[in-house]
Amino acid sequence: MMGIYFKDRKDAGQKLGSLLKSFEGALVLGLPRGGIITAKEIANIIHGKLDLLIVRKVGHPNNPEYAIGAIDESGTFIGNDYELENIDPKWLENAKKGEQEEAKRRRLEYSNKSSPDLKNKVVILADDGIATGLTITLAAQLARKQGAAKIIIAVPVIPAEVAHRLRQIVDNVVAIEIPSESEFRGAVGAYYDEFNPVTDNEVKESLKS
Repeated sequence: MMGIYFKDRKDAGQKLGSLLKSFEGALVLGLPRGGIITAKEIANIIHGKLDLLIVRKVGHPNNPEYAIGAIDESGTFIGNDYELENIDPKWLENAKKGEQEEAKRRRLEYSNKSSPDLKNKVVILADDGIATGLTITLAAQLARKQGAAKIIIAVPVIPAEVAHRLRQIVDNVVAIEIPSESEFRGAVGAYYDEFNPVTDNEVKESLKS
């Protein structure tokens, strides 16, 4: 199919892994759910340990797929100030609380253990693609706060403007497709032939094997 760059998340992860061989043995943290599938392929190729870092997108009330913020298990929140200006504060607090609870649920569901020790480690943050960059920004901030020695963001597709912004806060951004804002297709799934929702069971199986 013309214009499709990845067969599925596994294919994307394998392509990324081939670009990350210099980071042999790094800790690969996937952002569930979809990012875990991509992260597993990267970890396999570079012989790294696979784990997860849970952050949740807070979507716009009129378009849940469009991120206006991101929150982690502890309640740490970052947001798009421009978008938040027009959001009802009560709605936002409820949305943040709901996503924080979902992050906690996923931690218990997927691993039932605390987040991995990142101190002095080379960490690859992997997702199946980036649109606004808010969730991966929060993930990078958390990794830095937890003492990671080096942070690399690895994604199949990311808008050029977002990649530029992220390079200011991490050591490297590795991606296959980096379209300009005007060329970006508006959704990560548009770059995949298969982009089906990933289930909790798929995440757990990926982490076990």
